[in-house]
Amino acid sequence: MKGILTLLDLAKANEAPGSDLVVEAITGMRPELQLIPSADPISGTEVKLEVLTALATVAFRNFNQGSDPTTGEFATRSFSLGILDTPITADKQLVARAKNRGKYLSDRAFPVLEAALDLVSSQFWYGTANDDKGFVGLIAQAKAAATHVIDVGGANKSSVWFLGLGRNSIEWLPGNGSLVYMDSDWKEETLYDDDDKAYPGLSNWVHGALGMRLANRNRAVRIKGVGDDANKTLTDARMYAGLRLCTDMGFQPTHIFMNGRSGEQLRSSRTATNVDGKPAPLPRDFEGIPIQYTRFITNAETI
Repeated sequence: MKGILTLLDLAKANEAPGSDLVVEAITGMRPELQLIPSADPISGTEVKLEVLTALATVAFRNFNQGSDPTTGEFATRSFSLGILDTPITADKQLVARAKNRGKYLSDRAFPVLEAALDLVSSQFWYGTANDDKGFVGLIAQAKAAATHVIDVGGANKSSVWFLGLGRNSIEWLPGNGSLVYMDSDWKEETLYDDDDKAYPGLSNWVHGALGMRLANRNRAVRIKGVGDDANKTLTDARMYAGLRLCTDMGFQPTHIFMNGRSGEQLRSSRTATNVDGKPAPLPRDFEGIPIQYTRFITNAETI
């Protein structure tokens, strides 16, 4: 999103050790980290922020007649950050024998960074249902009423989200400006094997502190219960129903998020209606709204 700071931008700007690895990991099919904007860095591990719950009430007036003062309705909510600390270790003798010490240690760190960013991306959607020690996710913060949710009622459930991304709408909350980073140096220390026997090694840590907030609950519409059973899959009719809910709330989605199975279901439904019977292409947008495919929306949703 042009002109809006995202977590990818933060990672690029971060000069801490390992930032290049973080950037490489983020760009590996994680649209949650590449597209969703970031709020200003916050201090500490918890912040109280206002959430818009209803617009103001306004009306025309007659001559010589006043108007009632009005404002929108806001709720103050507390947002806790998820704290991430994971060690990385390497046998000192293996490091000494490596042809390229830096590459060897980077290769040890990269899968830890990948796993950390996978966790963050899943947490964005499912929150404490994904990891109960992490931050609260979108499903828990979104409005669950019929004005915001369409329930298909299928088996092996998945979701499609119509989102209006933007600052003070849907955003990441980075703690002290950090996403995920590593300590500045690998330190020598005694490591222990599974039998609790000691050997010399090197260690580092991957750290992170972040959360997310849905600042405007009228910027998220969910089609839930998209299944793989008959008449419960994703179709254009269901997509138009979701878009109608957005229109009813007066917002134009900036992005639609779904997983690969939902995208294939939508494509397949269009193939079935083609006069020439040729396969339809994989949808990249819907009514001009870009579709973002993510592997972090599962096909086994329970909430």
